[in-house]
Amino acid sequence: ILLLQEFDLRIKDIKGADNMVADHMSRLHNAPYSSIPINEFFPDEQLFLLMREPWFADIVNYLVTKKMPAEWSRHDRYRFPSQMKFF
Repeated sequence: ILLLQEFDLRIKDIKGADNMVADHMSRLHNAPYSSIPINEFFPDEQLFLLMREPWFADIVNYLVTKKMPAEWSRHDRYRFPSQMKFF
């Protein structure tokens, strides 16, 4: 529930739909209140970092600027347009 609070959600109930098995969230309002503190530590929560550019970054940069990276070798500059046509 704490993770969902970050998002702007609206849950709508459709009248006439049969819910044979009540889900966990529908039982929360009937649960007795307890004095157990809420654990806000999520061990599976991770931040992801890209260490290098995605594979298509060179193609996008070329299409926008019409320039190839200066650090490329002559062979890379020659090969790039022929490979780009497949994408």
